[in-house]
Amino acid sequence: MVTLLFVIFVVITIIIFKREKPSDYYGPSILLTFLGVISIALGLFTLINVYNIATSYTIDQEIEMYQSENNKIEENISTSVKNYMDYEKETFVDLKNEDAMNLVSVYPELKSDTLISQQINVYISNNNEIKRLQERKIEFAKVRWLTYFGK
Repeated sequence: MVTLLFVIFVVITIIIFKREKPSDYYGPSILLTFLGVISIALGLFTLINVYNIATSYTIDQEIEMYQSENNKIEENISTSVKNYMDYEKETFVDLKNEDAMNLVSVYPELKSDTLISQQINVYISNNNEIKRLQERKIEFAKVRWLTYFGK
């Protein structure tokens, strides 16, 4: 659509430029200037949209990459939590006859909880990035329509 408008304005500008008669003043008429500015603006808008359309073709691969990374993070977290729960179960069985103070002093902290926390943060940021990419994909459908009535 914008491309069509750009072509129309360029053609009209050329026609008016060819028909304009030389006069006493130097410079183009107001109408010619106005059409030229609009043509340049539409041309720039078209170039920007074409660039955006060109970059939109990789969005599906980016979304797939983030989803596969999130699947790996889910597996790592699941494995870490399962191993920790098994360790915790063994610790409670071994220390079930001990008093609470001994249990607290002997029971180690989970060292990987910072790792799991970091993985959860990466997982959340990946989900936010997936959402942003899906929004961009929707916006590019509008850009394609504005540029060339495309899907």
